[in-house]
Amino acid sequence: MRRLLFVAALGAVALAGAAGGVGGALADEVRAWCLHNGHDRKLRIVLCGHEGEHDALLAAGWHIREWTARKGYALTDEAIANSSSETLWCSPHCVPLVKTQVGLFDEAAA
Repeated sequence: MRRLLFVAALGAVALAGAAGGVGGALADEVRAWCLHNGHDRKLRIVLCGHEGEHDALLAAGWHIREWTARKGYALTDEAIANSSSETLWCSPHCVPLVKTQVGLFDEAAA
């Protein structure tokens, strides 16, 4: 099993000095690769981005996990707002998030 985390897929969000440049086709190419390889049972893929940026993956069985990034380097109002819209798109074979702990002797929901 291999685990892949893509962070450099910057499409809608412009960041100065981003690895691989800003805008262009990078985010589209990474998303296409993820879509093509997402059903490989040997891969666990997580694609990072901002809310709505990679929602095309949801129709292929991917699921999302929303979170709020730390605001340590966020100096502008826009950067602070972006930190609250950060989203992780997880491939179909990633372990789904369990919101409640199952009791030791309870049966897990199927």
